[in-house]
Amino acid sequence: MGRRVPKVDPVAVVDETFRSLRDSLKPGDANLLLHRVERIMIQSAILLAQGSKKEAARVLGIKRSSLYSKMQRFGL
Repeated sequence: MGRRVPKVDPVAVVDETFRSLRDSLKPGDANLLLHRVERIMIQSAILLAQGSKKEAARVLGIKRSSLYSKMQRFGL
């Protein structure tokens, strides 16, 4: 038998992450917020696509090469 992976609700993960970010940011942190949101969206798309970078890029509406560049920039 394979290892059982718990089901994750990606929407709940994103909602909780946004709540956490909102509560921790100060005025003037817009650039930091944008960086974090983009990283979260990429992670969520990969999660929704079950690891498929091709599908994650399609979901995000970007080229796969752009996805790989962003993943590298964010250390993913």
